[in-house]
Amino acid sequence: MPSDRTKISYVIASRNDGYCGDAMGRLHKTIEHIQVEQNNDNSFEVVMVDWGSKEPIKFHVATGRLRRNVRLLHVPPSLATPHFHETLALNLGIRRARGEWIARLDQDTLVGPRFVEWFRSGMPTAIEGAVIRYRQQAFFSLRRDLPEDLIWQSWDKSGEPYWRGAVGMLLATRDAWHNVRGYFEGMDRRNHIEHDLALRLARECGLSALGPLTNYDFHHQHHPRPSGLPQNPFRSEQVLLQMIEEGKFTNPENWGLKDQWDQIKEVVL
Repeated sequence: MPSDRTKISYVIASRNDGYCGDAMGRLHKTIEHIQVEQNNDNSFEVVMVDWGSKEPIKFHVATGRLRRNVRLLHVPPSLATPHFHETLALNLGIRRARGEWIARLDQDTLVGPRFVEWFRSGMPTAIEGAVIRYRQQAFFSLRRDLPEDLIWQSWDKSGEPYWRGAVGMLLATRDAWHNVRGYFEGMDRRNHIEHDLALRLARECGLSALGPLTNYDFHHQHHPRPSGLPQNPFRSEQVLLQMIEEGKFTNPENWGLKDQWDQIKEVVL
């Protein structure tokens, strides 16, 4: 059960493999930025999932100010897939999170003060259409890219739904995440992992655009772009909806590596 004092869990998945440059440096800055913006409020936690790093991430983040409210879940190389299985890693963090609300972040996305202020204001209960107050509710925001500081608003203007763009934050109540059983774990490569999830959340509890409410206060740290890596397939909204109706995006009950939790070491900083 989630702790009474944990209002929000920031879930991040990564691995220590030098992906796109200084991945650990970007991760360090992301975690530190969360702690700075939360200031003296301790009603948060960072759940950091380390996917199969031979040199565990804990040696890079267990220093100084980063020792505050951080839980590290290390999936050993013997259990992890050779490639970074992002949906499995995120689901592990989501399922082990203790917060009433769970926020999924990329490991190099900075959370700004507008979001923290909005969340502290008691926003969830005031949003029109919330299911049973806020026990099941979800929000999606696009991100800003640094240093260019661009918002991917072109998605909104092109006729595509806002959740087609690069994710800044996907925020949902713990009940909502568990109801849909998280990310579909059959998506085992890069990109497009939010598309079916957004539609499943919208159907089950409602999905609201978080970006306009927080001025897109999620900032992606610049790094070189990879090319040629395998990707999950891009599907139209119509195809996604049909597949959802057919139960194609349903995880088993042991989603989030539930049957392997005894092999995953947790370190609390």
